[in-house]
Amino acid sequence: MNKRTLLQICLITGFTMLLALVIISAFNASGEGEGTYPPPTNGDWIITNKTLVSNETIILNGNLNVRSDGFLILNNVTLFMNSSFDGEFMINISKNGEFITEDSNISAYDSELGYNFTVYGNMTINRSEISYVLGEPLKDYYDNPGGIVIYSNKVRIFNSTISHNRERGISIINSSPIIDNNRIFDNNYQGIFLEHSEAVIINNTFSYYSRNGGNDGILLRNFSNATITNNIFIDVTITLYQSSPIITNNTIIQVAKSMTAICIWDFSNPVITNNLIKNLKSGISIINGNEPLIEDNTIINISGSGIRSSTSRITDIGSDVEIMNNNILNCGIGLDINKGSATIIGNNISDGGGGIVLGSGAEFISISENIIYNNSKYGIWCQSGESVFVSGNTILKNNWSGITLNDMVNITIIDNKIISNTNHGISTVGIYQAEVTYNATITNNSISGSEFGISFENHYSKEIITNINNLITDCRYGLYIIEGSSPVITNFTILNTSYGIWIGRGPWIGGNNYPELRNFIVSNSSYGIRIEDQSHPTVLNASISNLEYGVYIINSRLTINNSVINSSRFDFYLRSTSVVNASNVSFDDNKLYLKGYSDKIVLPDREIQGPFPRSSTESIETESKMHWYIFIIGLIVISIMFGFTEPGKYRILLLFLPLYTRLNKDEILDQSTKENIHGYIIANPGEHYNVIRKRLNIRNGTLAYHLNVLKREKLIKSRRDGIYKRFYPAEMSKSEIEKIEANGRKLKGM
Repeated sequence: MNKRTLLQICLITGFTMLLALVIISAFNASGEGEGTYPPPTNGDWIITNKTLVSNETIILNGNLNVRSDGFLILNNVTLFMNSSFDGEFMINISKNGEFITEDSNISAYDSELGYNFTVYGNMTINRSEISYVLGEPLKDYYDNPGGIVIYSNKVRIFNSTISHNRERGISIINSSPIIDNNRIFDNNYQGIFLEHSEAVIINNTFSYYSRNGGNDGILLRNFSNATITNNIFIDVTITLYQSSPIITNNTIIQVAKSMTAICIWDFSNPVITNNLIKNLKSGISIINGNEPLIEDNTIINISGSGIRSSTSRITDIGSDVEIMNNNILNCGIGLDINKGSATIIGNNISDGGGGIVLGSGAEFISISENIIYNNSKYGIWCQSGESVFVSGNTILKNNWSGITLNDMVNITIIDNKIISNTNHGISTVGIYQAEVTYNATITNNSISGSEFGISFENHYSKEIITNINNLITDCRYGLYIIEGSSPVITNFTILNTSYGIWIGRGPWIGGNNYPELRNFIVSNSSYGIRIEDQSHPTVLNASISNLEYGVYIINSRLTINNSVINSSRFDFYLRSTSVVNASNVSFDDNKLYLKGYSDKIVLPDREIQGPFPRSSTESIETESKMHWYIFIIGLIVISIMFGFTEPGKYRILLLFLPLYTRLNKDEILDQSTKENIHGYIIANPGEHYNVIRKRLNIRNGTLAYHLNVLKREKLIKSRRDGIYKRFYPAEMSKSEIEKIEANGRKLKGM
């Protein structure tokens, strides 16, 4: 080797060393990177070794690819993905590659031009912000992943903020990452989307801020069995499709949006426990063939249903729901089981519109040991379902009814306390299909403090209503049987009522009731049994005692056997063509009253024909009535002089109502008259006094009495309109009333 060649080698070597020294000096002068750093000015940043970057702002004009042998750590770094069009660049963590960010921010340089972010390897994101990730465009609401797309089990995202992603915040596909203590908000569709995954999602806050934000905080699909615990959801929801997560100790509240807190679809079996669900349109919605366990949740201030189980139009498959030990407060309906079966145990359902509603598709329902109280409509409403078991519940202070059975089949009501429900303790509305058997068993219940203890309406066939050992106390009506009902009722006790048993017409249609009543006691009431309007009951083995009227009959027939009647005034009181066929009945002949010639009591050995008794008491009563008639005629003359207007006439009649009621006590006590008047006013709001009297063919005094009672009970209200006094249902608003009156005046002027 000559000197010239040696000199060339030395020069090349020196230049190379100098260049390397310059590069190393330039790299180390920042003190902020090692490994594959810095990234290229243009093009992809490919990580193939351990690379650490700290305290830097990087604008990347290419892809970030952490290869399978690469390890990238970003500490206090701001990384901008500088795409020139949507989705041009992406971050990709390859299988066995590793990516860690701490106290860093990864975003799009231009928020209108997003980037993709896919993880197949190991990733840890801590105290960082990830935003404006694009994701593939969605073909529909559920297709294609978006946001940070995770295909790896070795991922943890914690103490970070995930926001403003174009499609989803995080998509988890066939993996089990840990997502904890993050703020996830303002992502266009879901905060977190899972498919075939079992992630742990804990201590996060999900919320919606922008107008474009989606409703789902978390959406699970296709056998995703995540654990979702201690999260806060604000104006976003949890939705499941064919998934069985554990959802526990979360808070789901509404601030600005109307939505459902948890929506369960299509053969999902979640466990939902100890959550607080508040201020939403709907609490938990269960649709199509699910088997959830819903336990120990608090669901409060829901405008619709606290929990609802139903089906979709496409898949008509009911769910099998367990609902246990929840507090469901101030909901439109506490529990609404529209389709499928349910076990409902130990819940507290109160202060809402209705307690529990069973729809036409509900079957095999068990309702036990619940407290259902202070709802504005009903405790339990059963509509056209079958095979329902109601036991051990406390149902009290509901404004309409404790339990209403409407076209139900095979129902058992046993060992319940049904207390102080405003109208009905138990109300049964019959089945119109003659081939269907009602078959209700009502056993060992305590019913008290309602207007009607147990009522029966429209039972046209001989449905079996078995009452065994029920106690009905302190109601106005113990049993109320109307509108063509013919139940078989056995083994009951009725105490301290105005009417122990009422059999007659209802507010809409007539009587023609054919009930069979067996083995019962009625005591300490004003009336033992009152029968009217062509009803034909059969009474067997009754004890009717300590009351004013034993059996009071108007235009009806009674068959009574093996019974004892002991009243203070009349054992039997018959009028308007009434007939009693009695066998082995103990009563007092001195306590009989048969008003007309067509009234009679037929006994095995004799027949008692009206009028009875034929004694001086009848003439004295007639003479006494004549004095009252003369007195009332005088009052009518005064009324004519001073009552030229309807309001004046009405006030005069009210003034003398006590005298009128003494003279016409039977007519005044006729409950059906009051109900007819009330029903007429509901159907014809705004009718005035004279029209009501003429249409219903009621005497002035009777009409004035019942109108006054209806106003006192706040069922109707009245307004003066010129010379007329008009009557309206109590719930009708002032604007509705003024509209009716204006229309009436318009028609009158035409």
